[in-house]
Amino acid sequence: MKRLKKKIHYGTDYFITQLVYEPEKIVAIKKSTAHLKTPIFIGVMPLTPTENAAFLHHEVPGIRLTDEVRKRMAKAAKDREKSAQEGIKIAKELIDTAMEHFNGIYLITPFYAMN
Repeated sequence: MKRLKKKIHYGTDYFITQLVYEPEKIVAIKKSTAHLKTPIFIGVMPLTPTENAAFLHHEVPGIRLTDEVRKRMAKAAKDREKSAQEGIKIAKELIDTAMEHFNGIYLITPFYAMN
């Protein structure tokens, strides 16, 4: 909170979060920042394919996927189309939660190499 207030003092117009994959974390961010007037945008990126989810969870500092999200992606792992659909479904759930608590999100479009 100290860093956010310092950034606001120096003129920050808005904040963007790291990618978030937990609806509960979105709610927690809102609770801890509710007193701020500076807009906050929640980062969302659909997971596709399943390897993308594993990479984000294990290799990107600050991004953690819940066990539930990882299980959902693992169920669809053998079918790229189903994997993409599940990733979009998860992203929609996150966006719905974010829009209940914030004025907006920012969306990162995923990419992956096709075989």
